[in-house]
Amino acid sequence: MDYSAAFFPPYPIHLLKKILEENLYTLHQWLPTLLKNLEDTVINLKGRKEQIFNYKQQFTNLQKFCQTGENNKRTVDSSLQQLTLSYTSTSKEVSDLIRYVHLLHTSLVQGVSYQTSESTIHLNLRGLLSNLIHLWRELVANSLLVSVQPNPIVQKDKSIETEVRLLIDAAIASPTAVSLPVVLITHGKQMADALSTIIWDRAFGDTKQVDWSSLAELLKKTFAYVTGSTERTLTDQDLQYLRGKLNGNGHTYSYAQFAKDKIVPEGKFTFWTYFYSICDVIEKKLLQYWNKGYIMGFSSKEDASRKLGELDIPAFLLRFSDSQLGTLAVIYIKSPAAGVTHFLLPAVQPEKTHTVVALLREFKPLQYVRYICDKNNEPIRKGRFFDDKDLVADDTPENKKFSGYRKVRLAITFDDNDEREEKSVIDGQRATDEQQMASPIGSLDQATSNHCSCAWSSNCYSSTNSTASLLSISENNPDFYDSLETPTPSQYDFRFSQSA
Repeated sequence: MDYSAAFFPPYPIHLLKKILEENLYTLHQWLPTLLKNLEDTVINLKGRKEQIFNYKQQFTNLQKFCQTGENNKRTVDSSLQQLTLSYTSTSKEVSDLIRYVHLLHTSLVQGVSYQTSESTIHLNLRGLLSNLIHLWRELVANSLLVSVQPNPIVQKDKSIETEVRLLIDAAIASPTAVSLPVVLITHGKQMADALSTIIWDRAFGDTKQVDWSSLAELLKKTFAYVTGSTERTLTDQDLQYLRGKLNGNGHTYSYAQFAKDKIVPEGKFTFWTYFYSICDVIEKKLLQYWNKGYIMGFSSKEDASRKLGELDIPAFLLRFSDSQLGTLAVIYIKSPAAGVTHFLLPAVQPEKTHTVVALLREFKPLQYVRYICDKNNEPIRKGRFFDDKDLVADDTPENKKFSGYRKVRLAITFDDNDEREEKSVIDGQRATDEQQMASPIGSLDQATSNHCSCAWSSNCYSSTNSTASLLSISENNPDFYDSLETPTPSQYDFRFSQSA
């Protein structure tokens, strides 16, 4: 019978047992080759473990991008499937090899063959076994994965829903997992400021300064994410105009410039407040106007006036105001001699049926203005604009709900003595000690909002500062090797013993 297959991957343990019972001479013959093969296999498994951990980090990064508006759900699902398969197969090989090496080492120690009693062989096998057990522990300790991240912004008295996947069903340890940080808010008006914290964190993490190209790409993604516009993105001209509103040296930008510092020279609000207010009003009331190009975009009053004057015909255009948040400004010209006139369009009230078109139709100074300038400064007949049936008030879309394997609900509550007045998340002071929540990525000093992350173990809720527990069973205990059953990915209905 050919026993050689027992000394090469995947190292079938049943053949080793047969050799130990029937043919010790073959074992003596193959032992040097076997030890070399085992050493190479352990090195290979260590490399695969590092690759798997890189996959986990890449998967988390994909989840970050998904929370900042990148439409990559299919990529996330594919990455999760690949990670699960890699984790399961590698863990199985490690656990099988531990049993194999343990059986081989125990048999040699018990003296089944006098030729193999040399101390170097025992030391080599003991070292291999130690490395394999350490590798197994690392895999088990990191086997709990947040497969669906919680909503990044959580309001007071609301719950967190998420999915946690156990990649190895190992009873000998309690692995832990930590979600991406979430921001806790006490009032709905803090939502915009909280979103700025999340967007910066997901894109740049702890990075203090970012270059303009990185920030410009983030603005484009954020604009598409908040507005829901898939037909018209920010142009280079729009981005350069926005860049001019950021304080700084013009090369690198910080979170403070992005969301804390007031815009100069107006000094009324921050860059983020200005940018988000426009995104918000487009999403709620002006999406069709934006997509069809009826709104010129981001342009200064002077530049818009110059473009309008170049047409030499009675026309008007729509732009976003620099002085009022989320407000459309109208510029019109009746004749070159009369010059241009500016005014702010009254806000479209949700409880009324008036649309922007209805407001403009009733505005008497535009009665004899026949054209509207589009995003390319091309004149369009006013009648075509007024009669466009798509220009109706958009209803706010409902939040999408995720469905999945098993959901975890964790109530977020605050002390009853919380301050009742509404205040900005960014501009306000730090919350009281009772409201402070720890963040696993540091203090995130670019933001002053409350941060927390959810940490799970297979038997209870853990604090964000907890680490994976060590395996409670030692390799010196024979039961350890019996517990190394074939690992399988599982879904658990985790129950928490405390709330955040």
